[in-house]
Amino acid sequence: IISPPALSPRDRRSTADDKSTLQKEQSSLQLLKMSSQATDTVIGMMDGAYFVGRREILEYFNTLLQLDLVKIEETASGAIACQVMDYLFPGSIPMHRVDWSARASHEYVKNYKLLQASFTR
Repeated sequence: IISPPALSPRDRRSTADDKSTLQKEQSSLQLLKMSSQATDTVIGMMDGAYFVGRREILEYFNTLLQLDLVKIEETASGAIACQVMDYLFPGSIPMHRVDWSARASHEYVKNYKLLQASFTR
């Protein structure tokens, strides 16, 4: 029976270093595989989802909330945003407090405060 040659302490360290290096390389490869899989589903800043036209947005709001918006500027008061939030998360916004008649930017603040408060609930 031939036994393997005895390893000197120096050889043992290099073998352990080799194993450690191999483990690091394997874990790096696993991370690389995972990151490449994840990037397949990530939407980048130049994705078409970020370039949606006004008509599409208005159509979405009109269909979702059964409205008749004609201009995107009609959503500036924040009332529509409050309504969308309440649609997604019912009861998150006290809709009776939404100011539907807000016409000036200083009047919009009330609606946006309601919207902001709904994010913390």
